[in-house]
Amino acid sequence: MKKINILFVSLVIYSTVNAQWVTLNSSTAQDLASVYFIDADTGYAVGVTSTIIKTTNSGINWGTQNSPTGYYLQSVCFVDSNTGYAVGYGGTVIKTTNGGTYWICQYNTGTTQTLFSVYFTDVNTGYAVGTAGKIIKTTNGGINWETQNSGTGNYFYSIFFTDSINGYVVGQDGIILKTTNSGANWTSQNSGTLSILWSVYFTDANNGYAVGVSGTIIKTTDKGTNWVIQTSGVIPDLQSVYFVNSDTGYAVGVIGTIVKTTDGGINWTIQNSGTSNNLTSVYFTDLNTGYAVGIDGTVIKTTNGGEAWIKDIKNNKSKIYPNPANNKITIELPQTAKQSTIIIFNVNGQELIKAQGIRQKAQVDISNLSNGIYFIKVVNEGGVEVRKFVKE
Repeated sequence: MKKINILFVSLVIYSTVNAQWVTLNSSTAQDLASVYFIDADTGYAVGVTSTIIKTTNSGINWGTQNSPTGYYLQSVCFVDSNTGYAVGYGGTVIKTTNGGTYWICQYNTGTTQTLFSVYFTDVNTGYAVGTAGKIIKTTNGGINWETQNSGTGNYFYSIFFTDSINGYVVGQDGIILKTTNSGANWTSQNSGTLSILWSVYFTDANNGYAVGVSGTIIKTTDKGTNWVIQTSGVIPDLQSVYFVNSDTGYAVGVIGTIVKTTDGGINWTIQNSGTSNNLTSVYFTDLNTGYAVGIDGTVIKTTNGGEAWIKDIKNNKSKIYPNPANNKITIELPQTAKQSTIIIFNVNGQELIKAQGIRQKAQVDISNLSNGIYFIKVVNEGGVEVRKFVKE
């Protein structure tokens, strides 16, 4: 981490902002890409070097499971308490029928393309999507997989079905495909954006959401015929979206970003995740209890829907100038902020500069940063704010 040069700042004793999310001990330092719970107690997460971890006590403890492959696992889902699947690099599909005690490779996938997302509509029927427009389907519990015609070479990052025949795929260049016949045909929909879409989730047959780069959130209320861009209030990429009911949903992303809606996406509120690590996947087991995972083995949990200690900072934002900046950037904090932490990240979510105990105004030396786009994250008792600036 780069040393910060504070040129003008009034210091006070720093104390950590109360987090709505609590960091758990995941038992691994490997990057985690996907999390899935089968009930209130039992959940799984997968990631790099074929990492698989499991909890049976609501995340208090996590144990590592043996994987039959060394490939990066990108997505995990279960069809019942014992039967689950994970997919990843090299066309990898692995399956367990005993709650993860043993996982076995499924070799008849018909592809070596990276698979980013897996979804099962029943115990036998499942789909996986990935690079180069790849969509594969099984109707016999993964014994055999057949390639479906997507009609495009775009990368697909997420798949979701609302029932046994209606499903959606999202990915590169804002692409959204829909099937109304269990994947026999896929048709393109107008997403209204060219941004990469990382994740898709439907609350019912009509209403769905997709999230992606630069805080993109889009919503449909008519089975995907039309999509409307929503205001997320954040700039970092959102990599996963999950709804607990028709109104309440969450999206997570880089530099620990979490946003929540309680009105079906009309408004989104930033939550304090308690971490600056990139978050890649989110899952809720009930209205209040949820988990998110990310890089470096990050697992965080909330038991109150993230509602505690939220304060509105919409009308009390920091001022950041000049923008673009050359050698120094000035950050003026809200008058109500007693103390703040300032963190500067690059577009990949890597922490570069950090200063704690900041009050009212700071001038930061950025002369050693390369030219490009960066994010400033301001954390204080008023909440979390993320702003973008350009170094020239």
